Amino acid sequence: MCLVTYQKEPIQLDKDLIVWKEVCVNPDTNETESVFFKFFWEKGVLHETELNKTEDLDYYDDTVGNHYDILCREDNIRNARLIRIGGGFHAFCSEERIPDISYKTIKRFLIPKGSLVYYDETGLIVSNQMMLL
Repeated sequence: MCLVTYQKEPIQLDKDLIVWKEVCVNPDTNETESVFFKFFWEKGVLHETELNKTEDLDYYDDTVGNHYDILCREDNIRNARLIRIGGGFHAFCSEERIPDISYKTIKRFLIPKGSLVYYDETGLIVSNQMMLL
């Protein structure tokens, strides 16, 4: 999965931000694991990673795909300006953005002040720091 955006460089947050993330919860151990990578989250532990640009184009869902496919079909110049962020912690900016078809568990996370973030135009975010609340 990657975040698709026209934002050329990350923004440094000037305040804490609450986001929502799709995760898997093991019913036997209650461990919280990332959906796309073998990564375990512990409540209250701040994790850091790198934000990496990629050439891959793997939309999170139809909302993202439809939004950017329509824009890019209409304007090849816009398509050439798209930035794709593969590395980082991905999340939803609001509860309203969570897809109705989500079959995973949704949990609240904190992106702390000072973190570097990219936003897309559909309500998704990727950050270099995140903590399970």
